[in-house]
Amino acid sequence: MQSLIARFKACYGQFNEASMDLLPQLYAPNALFIDPVHRIQGLDAIDGYFRAMSADLKHCEFHFDSLLADEQQVCVKWRMVFAHARLRGGQSITVPGMSWLLIEDDRIVRHEDSYDMGAMLYEQLPVFGRLVKWLRSRLADTGSAAVNP
Repeated sequence: MQSLIARFKACYGQFNEASMDLLPQLYAPNALFIDPVHRIQGLDAIDGYFRAMSADLKHCEFHFDSLLADEQQVCVKWRMVFAHARLRGGQSITVPGMSWLLIEDDRIVRHEDSYDMGAMLYEQLPVFGRLVKWLRSRLADTGSAAVNP
């Protein structure tokens, strides 16, 4: 298990074209990848998805904050720091998230990512971003009023 975790961190630590060559060392041929937007089955499809999603990235790296593991699963809390040519003028964006990995025979057979799509994408768009931030603040104010009447 420690070897797989080390390979996972090496692959995602600096996520780029070279890292994608490591995917066959991480994922089983029929692995399932799930994130808030997609559900992708199979190593070749996962590889294609990652390559397409990273085409306009200036950089992408994951900082690993904590990790829990047993013999069959790993849960990793992370912060993704990336810059995309079409988001926020190419400036770095940080998005917290979590990955749950199911392991069989030292390969990932299921990888589920959870993160805030609003923080990753919607808040980075000029007009829509202001609307999402305003809505978040309104919901936070409403929640505070309910907790502190």
